[in-house]
Amino acid sequence: MKTIFFKIIITAFIIFFSTNYSFSEDGIISKNNLFKGNYISIQLENDDIISGKINDFISDKDYGEGIKLDTEIGEAMIFEYQIKKIISHENTYRYNNRSIFLPTAYPIEDDHFIGLSELALINAGFGITKYFSIMGAHSVIPGATYDSQIFYLNGKVTFFNDYIDKNLGKLALAGGVNIARIGKESLIWHGFLGASLNFNTTTISANLFYKFGGQDLYDYRYRDFIWTYGYTDGSFGLSLALDKQISEKGLHVFVEIINNDFTNYKKTSITSGIRFSNHKFGADLGLGLFGGQPLPIMQFFWTPF
Repeated sequence: MKTIFFKIIITAFIIFFSTNYSFSEDGIISKNNLFKGNYISIQLENDDIISGKINDFISDKDYGEGIKLDTEIGEAMIFEYQIKKIISHENTYRYNNRSIFLPTAYPIEDDHFIGLSELALINAGFGITKYFSIMGAHSVIPGATYDSQIFYLNGKVTFFNDYIDKNLGKLALAGGVNIARIGKESLIWHGFLGASLNFNTTTISANLFYKFGGQDLYDYRYRDFIWTYGYTDGSFGLSLALDKQISEKGLHVFVEIINNDFTNYKKTSITSGIRFSNHKFGADLGLGLFGGQPLPIMQFFWTPF
C-alpha cells in the first residue's frame, strides 16, 4: 500500500513539473512582440547568451517554433524549448537616454547611472517611473574655487514612447528644463523639446531648445584666467545626434551637432567618437570641435542597478 501511494506522489510531481515547464516556455517568441530585422539577445537554457538580428521565424513539427538569428559567426536556428529568456536591443543597451552632452527623448527608467566626464565632472542620472528623468553634474576642477566650478541639472518628461511601425523601434517625444552654472552668478536656463527614433541598432535624436534666463555675457574665472563669451538671452538652438551600433559586442559610433543660436553658425559644435557599453559599464571616447578648437572627449558611466 505504501509503495502504491509513493508511486502516485512521484507521478503527480512529474506531471506537475512537466506541465509547468510547458506552460512557462510555450509562446515565448510570440509574447515578445518580435519582428524580422530586430536585434535581440537570447539567454539559452544552459545560460549561454547569443545575440544577433532576426532573419526569419520558423516552425518545425518536431522542435516547434523557432528563430533564425544572424550572429557574428553565422546564422543560428534556435527553438523555443532552448530559450530561457529573450532580451530586446532596447533593454540590453542602457545608454539610449542621452547622446554625449544632451539628453535624448528616451527615459532613464531603471537605468540609473553614475559617471565621470573629462576626469573633472561627476554626473549622475535616475528615472522616476517611465516618464520622468533627472540628470545632473558638478565639476571637481583642481585648484578652482567653488564659484569657479561648473554645475548642471536637467529635468525631462517623456510623454510619448511607443512603436510606430513594425520595422522600426520606438519613437519617443519629450520636453523639459535645464539649468547650468559656469561661474559665480552665471546661470543659464533652457527649455527644450526632443524627439528620438530608433531603427533597430540606430538611434536619431533632435532637440529644439530656447534660452529664457540669464544674461548675454558670461565671465568664467579660473585663478588668473578669465574667459568671456556671449550667449544672447532669447536664443533658439538645435541639436542633432546619431548613435549607431556597429558590433554585437556593444560598440557604437556617435555624432552630435549642437548649435546654440540659429543666427550665428559659429556657435556650433561637432562631436564624434566611439562608445563601448555593456549592461554595467559604458565609455565614450572621441573628439569635439568647439568654435574651431579641438577638445578630446572622455566619459565613463556605471549603471549598477
